[in-house]
Amino acid sequence: MPFPENTPSIDELINLPAGEIAQLPVELLAVLQREIDAAAKQMKAVTARFSTALEVRYATPSHRWRRAWPPAA
Repeated sequence: MPFPENTPSIDELINLPAGEIAQLPVELLAVLQREIDAAAKQMKAVTARFSTALEVRYATPSHRWRRAWPPAA
């Protein structure tokens, strides 16, 4: 696999056997490691943002419901 023309993407790495990844040039492994680290950081940030959005959407109504429970007799 010539470097960098046929550089595998992160999505392609998932399907490559570990032995094939191990045979990639050291320079390419370093580039891929940086890309993976950046993607992991981005995924962590988007996960936090998404969790916050779910809390904004659902926590407030459920909080109101809990405060109103039990209903007045």
